[in-house]
Amino acid sequence: MPKSSSDSAIKLTAFHGFTGNGLDFSLVRDHLESHWDSNNGSTPYWNLPSLPGHHPAEKPGLDSSSDNPNFLNLPSTPNEYYDCVKKLSDQNHNNQEEQNILVGYSLGARLALMHAVNNPNFWDGIILISVNPGIIDEVERASRIIEDAKLIRIIEEKGLKHFLELWKDKPIIQSQKMAPKDFLNAMYKRKEALEADGIKASLLSFGQGQFPNLWGKVAAIQSPTLLITGKNDPKYTEISSMLVNHIKTASHSAIESSGHSPHIEAPEQVAQLIEQFILKL
Repeated sequence: MPKSSSDSAIKLTAFHGFTGNGLDFSLVRDHLESHWDSNNGSTPYWNLPSLPGHHPAEKPGLDSSSDNPNFLNLPSTPNEYYDCVKKLSDQNHNNQEEQNILVGYSLGARLALMHAVNNPNFWDGIILISVNPGIIDEVERASRIIEDAKLIRIIEEKGLKHFLELWKDKPIIQSQKMAPKDFLNAMYKRKEALEADGIKASLLSFGQGQFPNLWGKVAAIQSPTLLITGKNDPKYTEISSMLVNHIKTASHSAIESSGHSPHIEAPEQVAQLIEQFILKL
């Protein structure tokens, strides 16, 4: 029987995007906490893990004997990335009294979707921000692999800091500058602390060109699903508009004032959507 928000704790496990960190969701978390009505039950709490390849250089993760999947032996295929996330999800889904909701953004949304299609009833709810279930056209896929290989060479030849400067000026990323300055400064510092080899491994092994085409599998998802995009990101808004026709439990909300990263660019609106989604559960 589904658990109601009023009689159980609510845990949001959030998977960040490429070059990101769990704290990228802190703006949404803070807005949700500030607006949450105590009559709805206890305030949702967040589990914000670092995904494989995204540990800081000065803290290279736990050793491979640890139960934490964020270890030094970096995944080298999409399935190995999935295995890491499955282990992480199983560890953080150990309380049957909790209402467990999975949140993912961009790269993290792809990982979340990968977990969801393989575990259709695992989550009480799923929230996917700017998700792409996979490249269908093989010519486009091959082009993306070449593009990612060029990015890897930039990291190798000019260093991670130079790469990050180029990355944040990409048109799809530029709109993140709408976020508060103190948040942006902290986010950039987290990115600069990343391990270059981990970011290279993420591009090489889990970039869009390597990610499997899941369009034919998403119909298996049975958990209530919310798709969020920014209207200023027409490509991903169109993808989510198509995706709701494949997932019978899904709805889609496009935020007027946002681009590719609504949780950073329009966190209050995203928090409102998440609150409404939780209450409907």
